[in-house]
Amino acid sequence: MQTPPANFYEFGAFQLDPVKRLLRRLDGTPVPLTPRVFDTLLYMVEHHDSVMDKERIMEAVWPDSIVEENNLAQAIWKLRQVFGETPGSHSYIVTVPGRGYRFVAEVNKRNGNIVSRGPADSTTTPTSIQGPTEADPTADRHRLLRKARRGTSPSNWRIFGAAIAAIIVLGLAALFFVRYRSLPASVRAPSSPAPADAVLSVPARIAEKSIAVLPFENRSDEKENAYFADGIEDEILTRLSNIADLKVISRTSTRQYQSKPANLREIAKQLGVANILEGSVQKVADQVRVNVQLINAQSDSHLWAETYDRKLTDIFGVESEIAKGIAESLQAKLTGHEEQALAVKPTNNPEAYDAYLRGLSFEARFHFSIGDLDLGIESRRFL
Repeated sequence: MQTPPANFYEFGAFQLDPVKRLLRRLDGTPVPLTPRVFDTLLYMVEHHDSVMDKERIMEAVWPDSIVEENNLAQAIWKLRQVFGETPGSHSYIVTVPGRGYRFVAEVNKRNGNIVSRGPADSTTTPTSIQGPTEADPTADRHRLLRKARRGTSPSNWRIFGAAIAAIIVLGLAALFFVRYRSLPASVRAPSSPAPADAVLSVPARIAEKSIAVLPFENRSDEKENAYFADGIEDEILTRLSNIADLKVISRTSTRQYQSKPANLREIAKQLGVANILEGSVQKVADQVRVNVQLINAQSDSHLWAETYDRKLTDIFGVESEIAKGIAESLQAKLTGHEEQALAVKPTNNPEAYDAYLRGLSFEARFHFSIGDLDLGIESRRFL
């Protein structure tokens, strides 16, 4: 008995086979995905006609595990990389603020085996697909065009002509306005000055490569380890501030906010930035876990997320890796000197690094200079 062909999904330039757990492009090129990322994509494709809550996705992809939202954010970020999406341009996955995600690409469910559609077979019809065939979209489009041409009545042409005339009038008005504004002030008719409050009400344009680093959350059982989260956050902020192509908000402005706030859009508006960096640090004995996620506040979409699990003796360079990941996500241009500065580690001595982070945290909280603290002097003893 012949085995019936498996179903697969087709969307955009991709085909997804849930039985073989395979994602490939229409030209036949396979796209490697980790199991969890594949499960995330499959769930979103199967539920493409609705808004998917983040909790529902995590329950479906990680049914037997307790995971953080950061794990889902990493999976979404990797899928957006595969689809070639850029900040502000999402053709496949759209973030629904306060809810979750929506898969917006048109999804077609096919019956049969996945068939590549490269240039070589673009003129032939695949014979391996069995069962009912889909209507040819190109033929449908041509039939609709022919029907539209036949159904164009004189009244439709009059409406079309009126629309063209309106566009021409608007264009001439815009041209006159531009020419008028370019004349010297002495030539133009005098106008009364605008009220001061009207000028101040015009919002300033927010730079796309602007970022605020919010206080990192301390997830360690020992509350006294808060200095470790504060110190890593401050070191990341310092390294980002050394990149000239980025606009970075100072620590003094962000210290008033809590870690992982709910109203990111309002905070970004108050700080005048487009992007927010959230993070958390967990320190247990000699093990350290650092979670970070870069969020576009306007669209509430995750641009980049990563988790770093390191030993205390190997934690020194994590701030550089995070700063470099943020710069790449925001497409910031780095000079040779800036790249070298990012690669520099503060020390290779765990005790010195610990004292250094304590000093940074103390300085940030009490606005003292490290040079005036005995703790800062102690940190220099190890360097």
